[in-house]
Amino acid sequence: MFRVLGSNNDGTWNSEGDKIGVIVRPPWWRSIPAYIIHGLLLIFFIIGYIRIRTYRLEQLSRRLETQVEERTREIAR
Repeated sequence: MFRVLGSNNDGTWNSEGDKIGVIVRPPWWRSIPAYIIHGLLLIFFIIGYIRIRTYRLEQLSRRLETQVEERTREIAR
């Protein structure tokens, strides 16, 4: 509740004043739906990172296996 007292040009104060109800809402990024979206984005980011990392490690593993096979063939000759 916001209460205001005022005076006129003669300096006479209003003793009763007036009241205004004020509701301060949080910004949109601090609301519950925003927190849910932030959490989901974080989960998707982590899952995406894990998938990309796994894919790259599998590629590296295939390349190393190919190199090992080539070198084994060279040694066998």
